[in-house]
Amino acid sequence: MTLLIGAGWVWNLYFAAHRLEDIMIYLWLGIVGGFIVGLVTVFHKPIAPYTSPIYALLEGFAIGALSALYEAKRRGIAVQAVGLLLVKGMTRALVTFPSPRRRAPLVPDRSPQ
Repeated sequence: MTLLIGAGWVWNLYFAAHRLEDIMIYLWLGIVGGFIVGLVTVFHKPIAPYTSPIYALLEGFAIGALSALYEAKRRGIAVQAVGLLLVKGMTRALVTFPSPRRRAPLVPDRSPQ
């Protein structure tokens, strides 16, 4: 959820003015800051509950800025990518997780008596 907030913030900044200069600071902040926070989290595990949301927010900044960059180059590509990701995720969830209607067939007991 925190990642979506960060990505949505940057995405909104881009669509408010359609200027790439406005989002470049968020791109670099997300990439460099996420890398540093990730390293701190890996090497100092007791603070992971506190650094994980910060990492997610910074990565959201980077993902939102990259999506805006691609959207500036080719209109509609980011929306198509998100839609494809949602369709793929829902398909995988339907195939992977069992449903009450799809149960394993009953196999007769063939053990020797």
